[in-house]
Amino acid sequence: MVRSLLAGFVFFFSLSSVASVGESPLYHVGNRQAAPSTDHYLSKVQPILSARCVACHGCYEAPCQLNLENYEGLRRGYNASPIFSGLRFGNGKPTRPIDAQSIAEWRNKGFHPVIYSSDGVVEGEKEDPKSSLFYRLVDQSSKNNAPGFDIRALDDLQKKYDEAKPQCVATQDQMNRSFSTKASNLWGMRYVGDVLHENPLAGMPFALPRLDEDQDKLLKDWTAAGAKGPEAAAIAALNQPAQPALVAEWEAFFNGDSTKERQMARYIYEHVFTAHLFIEENPGEFFELVRSRTLSGAIDQIVTELPYHDPGVARVYYRLKKITRAIPAKNHFALRINRARMAHWKDLFLNAPEWKDAKVPAPDYSSPNPFQFFASIPARVRSRFLMENSRIIVAGMTQGSVCVGSTATYAIADHFWGWFLKPESDPSVQTPDLGLGHIGTLQTAPVTWAPATALDRLAVARINALLGSDVDKARKIVAEYHRLFKVESDKHTDETLQEIALRMVESKLTGVDIMGALNHYYRTAKANHQYQRAFEFNLRKMLKAKGRNSLALADLWTGDGDSSSPQGNPNAWINITRHGRSATVQYGEAGGVPQSIWVMSYSNFERLYYNLVASYKEWGSALHKMATWRHMSYVRLEGEDLAISFLPLEYRAEVRARFTRGLGMLKSVLHFPQWSTVGMSDGKHYNPLYHTPLYSWDLPPRPSPYKYKDADSSIEYLIGATTQLIRPLSKATLENEVGPERLAFEKKLEAISHRKEVTNKADRFAQFLPQVTYLKVEAANGETWAYSLNVDRGYKAHNVMLAEDKNRDPQYDQMTYYRGFVGNYPNAFVSIKEAQIDQFLKDTEEVTNQQYGNAWLRNWAISRNSDKFWPHFDWVHAYKATKSPGVDPVDQGIADLSQYELF
Repeated sequence: MVRSLLAGFVFFFSLSSVASVGESPLYHVGNRQAAPSTDHYLSKVQPILSARCVACHGCYEAPCQLNLENYEGLRRGYNASPIFSGLRFGNGKPTRPIDAQSIAEWRNKGFHPVIYSSDGVVEGEKEDPKSSLFYRLVDQSSKNNAPGFDIRALDDLQKKYDEAKPQCVATQDQMNRSFSTKASNLWGMRYVGDVLHENPLAGMPFALPRLDEDQDKLLKDWTAAGAKGPEAAAIAALNQPAQPALVAEWEAFFNGDSTKERQMARYIYEHVFTAHLFIEENPGEFFELVRSRTLSGAIDQIVTELPYHDPGVARVYYRLKKITRAIPAKNHFALRINRARMAHWKDLFLNAPEWKDAKVPAPDYSSPNPFQFFASIPARVRSRFLMENSRIIVAGMTQGSVCVGSTATYAIADHFWGWFLKPESDPSVQTPDLGLGHIGTLQTAPVTWAPATALDRLAVARINALLGSDVDKARKIVAEYHRLFKVESDKHTDETLQEIALRMVESKLTGVDIMGALNHYYRTAKANHQYQRAFEFNLRKMLKAKGRNSLALADLWTGDGDSSSPQGNPNAWINITRHGRSATVQYGEAGGVPQSIWVMSYSNFERLYYNLVASYKEWGSALHKMATWRHMSYVRLEGEDLAISFLPLEYRAEVRARFTRGLGMLKSVLHFPQWSTVGMSDGKHYNPLYHTPLYSWDLPPRPSPYKYKDADSSIEYLIGATTQLIRPLSKATLENEVGPERLAFEKKLEAISHRKEVTNKADRFAQFLPQVTYLKVEAANGETWAYSLNVDRGYKAHNVMLAEDKNRDPQYDQMTYYRGFVGNYPNAFVSIKEAQIDQFLKDTEEVTNQQYGNAWLRNWAISRNSDKFWPHFDWVHAYKATKSPGVDPVDQGIADLSQYELF
């Protein structure tokens, strides 16, 4: 991972002129079509920050929490405490951009300035702008990091970076005031002068070429003059929507007075609050749906930790808040709305014949269970909404406010498809409580825990005694470790143990906290077993009433029934590609055959979403995150098993074994019975012999030649049968988008990969290539083509926590390609001319070990220290802003560079 160690201030600046930075509308805030503001900050300064800083310092996981998407983030500054630390034993506090309203509030939350502003707020003893971290780090780079600098000189510094201990830097004044003791400096802050003296090349941009003279002068002059932000008039203009009447029309839709309208608005809000709304009749602007205390005029946003928490007011209003910051790709996913969609939602929710006004309760915020507080909305309606917007709902899990999830995304395969049971064939729609008589089993969020028994109280007391409140407890724990295990002192181990102990003290953990987290962890596992038994029992009951004993392909939703998508809703077939730290959600067959397939029921989908998004706290404890991951793993297995149940009985076990192998298979056998292969229960007690598995009945005979127990051909068989049913995107239409030269190139790409095959024969070169490569091809006919070459990594299983490396299985690695830019964390940029295509593909196919892979990078990729780097980065974003095959500007944001060409 390439991250900044110096307060995380990776300021990415251009080698081109100031004017050229603003060429891409993606670099401008507020509106991607209107001319840039004449305000100095908005027209000159922020475009540089957008083009060079947001590439690392955007979203919630920015190094040292320094978010440079807008002036408010720059003025807020940095916080040494990492959001995603694995050593966070207690719940932290949210520090989202909405969690404070003033600089004073941010300082109270532990944020420190990186600039000295002329806004009249006194910030410490020193007010010399040239002593600020921003100025010093930019100046350090401008003096040392000309293109071609010795990037290897930064190897050791980069290797010392630890995601759990970011090693941010501070001014001397900040060190003296805030980080002078071990207890106040738990995250290893260092004085910036010391670090730069030891590492002269460690200015900003970190391990990237310096900015040119014009931009260097502009930023330094602006900083020295007091780092002034936008003028009030410019801010007012920026916040103003281009079409206020259209925004008001949507706000009227979301704020009807009937209880049905209020429940509808709440349901939609809680499922799209992390999305960026794009009104098709109002191109160029994006909005967020927020809760407000006001119906009109200025938005008075209601801020709570989770979207379903009590707003503290009698009436909530839902407002469209214009996005006026730069938009990183890693948390950008656009929900396209228009008047046709509004009419469809009115019909879906408000005209549902089974939904009667008398059955709709007043808003309830006392429960974290969506199956409870949305029980009045017919399950058919809820299911339809999730299916019809599945790409956005799933994108909220992979690209939402969490931004990144290296460990979390391991719970899914690198490439899988999602299909859905239609409501008429879904037991969780037909019997919403699954016959359990209650819906507590369906809840995924933690609940408040208190000791109820003498054993509970004893456990809490013992944990409290162990935790203590003394920082010196760290030394005692280390000493006890040596005594119990009779091991010699080891500096690294001792430091790690002390670090853990100090974190526990810092978190102010109590026995109730730990026991509550453990209770949730184990309650969730038990609830998943209860859910599976109940689902299988009700599925059999439903099928028996239909006169059959299995699901059929006709039970899958094919995209029909959405009046706003007359050609068929493409959300019937979603396609998820994982790229290590994040994932991208697309439609249809893009990227070739998948490594796994899910079929989701309504309850499966709803539980998945509330577990990963609505109930997830990025600032939560390690136990909270582990419980979230574990629940995700269960729900994934449920979806895979439902997909497997569409296969003929004799082929299911082999596919189940293909999806989950090694230690993961043993864990599944012990902890997660698969009803698709062995049958499950009578609805009350688990008994693998009680039922035989459900038999498929509608698939055509399996063609030959197929080998017995050949899982890959069984998956291909299922894909082939289902593809005839669901085709939301026409391949013929896609081919018509490009000319014959480009199609010929794509056929050559297919020839060296297994894009169209299910096979256990890996693309032998794939494991040695970067996971995401952006490829630019300059064609002889004057066109420029953009592609993503992505490597789907193979794994034996995805249900063994913290065992990603141990479950790697390179024999299933494959390279896939996509038009445009798929993957928000590119690892390499490659630019070739059409005449070089054959040599490039030949060199790619001949990579047979890591040494050759490194040579491939040196020969073809643009190095981090190259003078070509920033011009190419600008080309990427100029291309992103232009409609072309595989690229829709609505879906584009600023790429993240924290994973680019690891040292």
